[in-house]
Amino acid sequence: MARKKTTQVVEDLDELEELEEMEEDEDEVEETPKEKTPTGIRPEDLAKELGISGKQIRAFLRRTFPRPLDQKRSSWFLTEKQAQAVRDHFAPEEEEEDDE
Repeated sequence: MARKKTTQVVEDLDELEELEEMEEDEDEVEETPKEKTPTGIRPEDLAKELGISGKQIRAFLRRTFPRPLDQKRSSWFLTEKQAQAVRDHFAPEEEEEDDE
């Protein structure tokens, strides 16, 4: 949000220095931290990759990577470790060929 500049009449040098310090302090005030943007892979995106439903992935995640109560009923954003565990669990098993 832009701040309007105002002009003030200053009576003496001490008042001017005090006013400049106040302006510097206002400039140094940190903005309210913005909410962190979630990063990671969503279960639905991983489900498309693996050809299964996101519901299956979320059920697996609940058993394997339980979340704290405050995160329940919120969107999942998977770490690379979680995503790899899902891939390993749901990847189609490759049949071993016998070389006879």
